[in-house]
Amino acid sequence: MTATRSIPGIPLLLLCLVISLCAAPARAQSQKLRLGDPAPGIDLGAWINGEETRLSEGSVYVVVFWSATDGRSERVMRPLTELQEKYAPDLTVLAIAAEDASAARAFLLRNKDRMKFVVGVDRERTTWRAWMEASERSRMPMAFIVDRAGKVQFIGDPSESEFEDVLGRVVAGRYDTQLFRSAQGAINAARQARRVKNWRLATQHYTQLLGTDKTVFAEFALEQFEMILLDMDQTAAAYAMAKAFIDEEYSGDARFLMDLALRIAGDPRIPEEKRDFTVAFRAAGAAAELLPADDPRRLSTLAAVNYHAGKVAEAITLQRSAWRLARPELKERLRRDLEMYQAAQRRSEGAGTTRP
Repeated sequence: MTATRSIPGIPLLLLCLVISLCAAPARAQSQKLRLGDPAPGIDLGAWINGEETRLSEGSVYVVVFWSATDGRSERVMRPLTELQEKYAPDLTVLAIAAEDASAARAFLLRNKDRMKFVVGVDRERTTWRAWMEASERSRMPMAFIVDRAGKVQFIGDPSESEFEDVLGRVVAGRYDTQLFRSAQGAINAARQARRVKNWRLATQHYTQLLGTDKTVFAEFALEQFEMILLDMDQTAAAYAMAKAFIDEEYSGDARFLMDLALRIAGDPRIPEEKRDFTVAFRAAGAAAELLPADDPRRLSTLAAVNYHAGKVAEAITLQRSAWRLARPELKERLRRDLEMYQAAQRRSEGAGTTRP
């Protein structure tokens, strides 16, 4: 450690103060908020909807800055409510008003049905400075997605298509902006090698990606499966890989197993003669064993596989049970699939209309 020496004519205490003041702007300039950085804290002066909230590890957050006088902010409120309902209880939406509490409360009163999430008012713009100014943003609405590790994985307009895509990946544990950034070369190389039918090189890059983080890069395991099944026309090898996914690499990953089951059973790119429904049912069953008893996906995934396998009556029974089990905000999507299965049954049997 280097000692601070006094300069003739300037007291040591004054010299230290001058150095500190000169260094402060440099430190402030370095406190930028970038993708992959730990999320700043929240310091709000008033909570006007929902309970006081603090960011904690283990949950996913959308922190959105909005303005009561900006029509763009008003348009994103209902979609944010729908996303919170879709991903509950994993997701918490926290909307921070740019105006004072009275203006924010008046806006909330007009939009109560569309803002079913936590709403707060900043304390003397301290949270604005920590998030918006630090990320060099000023336009509203502006959303920040914070993952379960407390890192910022998205900064941008919540009406962009990328926002919802990233949010879904973050909730599923399938996204890390720093890993994706560092792996972009391998991703591009794998897909280019696949396009030019260089199977050896494509396999090498897919293996590299999965070795980096098989959970974050799980989609590339499915890409490799497709390459072997469709491009290389090696059905037996592809399903040997799928069985290894179920029994080994992804045996504890319910979301991956559901994705694999639905890919095999229903992906329109896979011709019927290349579908192995035995493996699809096995993947769906393995996923069901991992999910909580009250998770409707246990039944809806099995229903979808049954439907594509031509077992429509079984699909209807399973989907109806999933629909009854689901939270209100999830029922509509499940109902649409149930009605599709029922319509298929009516076409094949000429049966009358049935309802959930």
